[in-house]
Amino acid sequence: MPASAKRRAKERSARNTRVNRDTTRDRFEEWCVQEGRIARPATTTAANVVACFDHLMESSKKDGSQYSPDRLLAYLSRTVTWYPAGERSDGSLVRQMIED
Repeated sequence: MPASAKRRAKERSARNTRVNRDTTRDRFEEWCVQEGRIARPATTTAANVVACFDHLMESSKKDGSQYSPDRLLAYLSRTVTWYPAGERSDGSLVRQMIED
């Protein structure tokens, strides 16, 4: 295996990608704690993800920060992929909410 491939496999993403991913996941976990929901270590439910994204959309309307659909989709991907394959929540309802 080329040295560059080994490095990429070990590092698994650029620093800014890791920071963005980790920040999004930290926000989701904090929201779960505030709402009395469990984010980790167990799998999360689709209901947790839907409720969190509903909160993001509603709160952004109130404070004028409105998340763009692209940003919400990126957050959704970062949140759902936090869980192992086979234990991930279905994000299709959130995608539909964002599209609407």
